[in-house]
Amino acid sequence: LLSASPPRNGVAVGIRPEDVEVGDTESPRSPIAAKVMWVESLGSKSILSLQVGDALVKAVVKPTDPIQRKHRAWIGFPLQAQHILDQSTDRFVR
Repeated sequence: LLSASPPRNGVAVGIRPEDVEVGDTESPRSPIAAKVMWVESLGSKSILSLQVGDALVKAVVKPTDPIQRKHRAWIGFPLQAQHILDQSTDRFVR
């Protein structure tokens, strides 16, 4: 027998990695502290793996960005770049 998944309620918020604001100091645009777990250098850009509590956040920065592995970074999620998903219908609200 297949068991049905429990219904999902609420909303999920997502953001593309290139839209995450990243800084090496706290600011109004990047108020959330994150630990840099990994920096993947890809030539024209670097992809950061950032830990915020139990969550893993990916961000894209320029290769000249001063963010270093195992250091603290500050991140923010611009409201206009956030995607909101209604989990009960699987439709994007915004």
